[in-house]
Amino acid sequence: MSSLTEVLTVVAAVAAIVGFVGGAIAYFLKDRLRALIVFGSNVVVVALIIGFSLVIARQVNPPSPITGFREPTSGAAPHAIVAASDGSCWFAATEGNQLGRISPAGSFTEFRIPTVGAGPTGITFNPDGKLWFTEYFAGTVGSMTLSGQFTEYRLANDSTRPWAIVSGPGQMAWFTEQGADRIGRISGTGQLAEFRVPTPQAQPTAIAVGPDGNVWFTEYSGNKIGRITPSGTIDEFVIPTPNSLPWGLTAGPDGTLWFTEYGSGKLGRITLSGAISEVSIPTPHSQPRGMVTDPAGNIWFVEGGGNRIARVVGGASVKEIPIPTARSQPNSIVVGADDALWFTEEDANQIGRINPLGVDA
Repeated sequence: MSSLTEVLTVVAAVAAIVGFVGGAIAYFLKDRLRALIVFGSNVVVVALIIGFSLVIARQVNPPSPITGFREPTSGAAPHAIVAASDGSCWFAATEGNQLGRISPAGSFTEFRIPTVGAGPTGITFNPDGKLWFTEYFAGTVGSMTLSGQFTEYRLANDSTRPWAIVSGPGQMAWFTEQGADRIGRISGTGQLAEFRVPTPQAQPTAIAVGPDGNVWFTEYSGNKIGRITPSGTIDEFVIPTPNSLPWGLTAGPDGTLWFTEYGSGKLGRITLSGAISEVSIPTPHSQPRGMVTDPAGNIWFVEGGGNRIARVVGGASVKEIPIPTARSQPNSIVVGADDALWFTEEDANQIGRINPLGVDA
């Protein structure tokens, strides 16, 4: 509440007390007409002051542009999310062991993954019209038709820990293997190829297709940004901030890529030649995670620790929007076909939606 609103509230309280006392005195002095006038005028004054206070409070603290939709399965922990052309969004729910669909109106449909305890963490659409997803605990990559028919392709072993996945060059799905320090790709028929990241214990995490047609990825423990060509050649670029723990990644509007630094509370920007610059996030311990670029070229990201959705302004500063649900742990964000932003709230077990019309420029 603003200081002006607080002052008006105090004035209203004082006016009410004075009016009550004055009216009571007039009443006991048998001047009932004056008592009614005092009481009536006092009610009008207090009502006006309260009305002004509410108007000011609404201007200072406008309603949140964020709406949350609770996942039907308790404790499902929605993790990654991807947009469909029909206005819906699909997501991978790690603890629920399922893929889900949320309609533009907020209704849910769920599809249970055949492998028990698979732990899906990544999801994407491929040109074959299917959803492709990673099974972190099962060491498996799977596909699903929109009617719910699953096909699963097992990797070398459970410890490969496939994490994120994206549709990339060659009409294939490309994915990161956190446990095996590899980048994998798989065709629509299940033909698999894997490429080892040069840095040991790099823990490749996010993955995105760059403006140059190559596939880029973050190295969470390696503190680097990696690039792999369609033929499998890998280059790495060291992030200036030590132990930055790079997490999310998106292709920017200016021929660069942007990434989040979970450990340092910064954003990074990397050119195609590997030059890196960084932007600080205002909220301490923000722990930024997933990010996305909207059609207007704005960079959006989620703050797991800060419990906020944020946008890069002018390439050099950050504007933040608090999430109404406390400790929601947002993880992934995407732009829907309706131009709204949709994001996962793992700990709140919700899918959030940001109305773009409710966000200040």
